[in-house]
Order: sequence, then C-alpha cells, then structure tokens
Amino acid sequence: MRHQYIVQRAAAIIIQAVYRGYVVRSHLQKQHAAATKIQATYKGYKQQQLYQKKLWSARFIQVWYRATRKAHMERRQFLCQKRAVVTIQSMYRGFKVRENVRLLNCSATRVQAWYKMCRARIHFVNQRKSCTVIQQWYRAQMVGRSERRHFFIQKGAAMTIQSWYRGVIWRHELKRIHCAATVIQSYYRGHLKRQCYLKQRQAAIAIQRWWRGCTLTNNVKCEFMHKKQTVVRIQSYVRTVLAKRRYLKIRKSVLKVQSLVRGHLVRKQVERKTQAARVIQRKWRATRDAQQERHTFVMKRQSAVMIQSFVRMWQTRQRYRIMKEGFIRLQAATRMAAQRQRYIPTHTFKQNGLFQ
Repeated sequence: MRHQYIVQRAAAIIIQAVYRGYVVRSHLQKQHAAATKIQATYKGYKQQQLYQKKLWSARFIQVWYRATRKAHMERRQFLCQKRAVVTIQSMYRGFKVRENVRLLNCSATRVQAWYKMCRARIHFVNQRKSCTVIQQWYRAQMVGRSERRHFFIQKGAAMTIQSWYRGVIWRHELKRIHCAATVIQSYYRGHLKRQCYLKQRQAAIAIQRWWRGCTLTNNVKCEFMHKKQTVVRIQSYVRTVLAKRRYLKIRKSVLKVQSLVRGHLVRKQVERKTQAARVIQRKWRATRDAQQERHTFVMKRQSAVMIQSFVRMWQTRQRYRIMKEGFIRLQAATRMAAQRQRYIPTHTFKQNGLFQ
C-alpha cells in the first residue's frame, strides 16, 4: 500500500509538475507576447516621435531658408533699383549741367557779338569824325587860297611889302597852327589808344569772368561728386552694420528657440524614460511577487532587456549624434552661403565706389 501510495504520489507530483510547467510556459508566452507588443508599440511611438522631430526640423530649416532667400532676392532687387535710380539721377544732372553750360555759352556769344558791334560802331564814328575834320580843313584851305589869289590880283604891287610881312606873320602863325594841330593830333591819338586799351581790357575781363565761372562750376561739380561718393560709402557702411545687427538678433532668437525646443524635447524624453522605468519596476515587482520559481528566469530576462535597452539607447544616441552633426553642417553651409550672398554685393559695391 505504501509503495503504491508512493508511486501514485510520484505520478501526481510529475503530473502536477508537467501541468504547472505548461501553465507557467503558457503564462510566460502570454507575457512575452504582451511584452513584445508593448516594445513594438513603444518603438513605433519612438520612431514616430523621431520622425515628427525630423519633419519639424526640416520644415523649420525650409521656412528659414526660403525666408533668407526671399530676403536676399528683395535686397538684390532693391540694389538694382537703387543703381538704376542713381544712374538716372546722374544722367539727368549731367543733362542739366550741359544745358546750363550751353546757355552760358550762348549768353557769352551774344555778349561778345554786342561788344564787337559796339567796338566797330565806335571805330566807325571816330573815322567819320576824322574825315569830317579833314574835309573842313581842306575846304577852308581851298577857300583861303582862292580869296588870297583874288586879293593878290587886285592889290598887285602895293601889297608886295605887306605880302612879305604878312607872309612872315603867316609862316609864324602857320607854325603855331601846325604845333597846335600836332598837339591836338597827339591828344586825339592818345584818346584813341586809351579807348582801344579800355575795350581790350573790358574784353579780357569778360573772358576772365567766363573762365572763372567755368572753373568754379567744375570745382563745385567735383566737390558734389566727392560728397556724393562719401555719403554713398557712409550709407553702405551703416546698412552693413544694421544688417549685421539684425542678423545677430535673428541668430540669437533662433538659438534661444532651439535651446528651448531642445530642453523641452529632453524633458519629454526624460519623462518618457522615467515612466518606462516606473512601468518596468512595477512589472518587475509584480513578477517577483507572483512566483518565486520564475525568479531566475525573470532576472535573466530583465538583464537581457536591460542590455538590449542599453544597446538600443547607444544606437539611438549614435544615430542622434550623426543626425545632429549633419544638421549642424547643413546649418553651417546655409549660413556660409547666406554670408557669402551678403558679402559679394557689398564687396562689389565698395569696389565700384572706390574705382569711381
């Protein structure tokens, strides 16, 4: 009886052990399937979060790049319009200066013509007066000769002595008249020379006034161009400083936003990791309290899960570091292109301003 009881007891123990092993294996398979499903869901959630982060970063970079490109295009268009306006202004001012010079030349030509006409008229009047004086003197001489001839015919011999005496007197008078005429001619010639000198002096003064006006116009034009170039250089420098300040302000704002977003993402990641750790701890404690026989298996499983989590965490960190380096390089290349686009028009404009 005892032997039969022992055999039955051993068989019951074996059956119980087999059943319990089946129940434990079934429970472990269910837990393994549940854990696999949870891990898959969590990994999918992590991948979706990572995809959302990458999508948000790519959209942010696209928006920033498009805004920067639009700003560069608008600035380039503004610079082209500014150069066109400056060219039109320079052409209009050159046209106005040429019109003023043409008017001054016409005025100077009219003044010269009027001056030459006055000189010719004064010369003609002087010649006419000289001819009138000569004619009067010649006519007086002719009348005197005819009267003297008639007087000599009537008086004859009676006037011989008188004629001699009068001849002496007349020679003295003629000499005196000749001296007076010589003095008058010298004064008259001096007057003509002075008039000619005054005319030449007035012409020289008019020419000097015109030349000084041209010189003053050229000096004023050169001074205006110098002041204009100085003002353009100062404007370019001030605009460069203002653009640099706006760029630094935008960069500071972007860095601040990036730091806030990264801090928020890190906090969310820490919270998720904390919740996951709490879930794992709760599950581990429930499993430890459930059955003592699964202690070794659970410990090994937890060790394997921990190793997998560390390996995956290391892989995730590696992928994040690679992506971060790529984004940093992309940002550096974009900023370098933006700085180059800003620098090339400014440098070209400065060179053109210096060459001008």
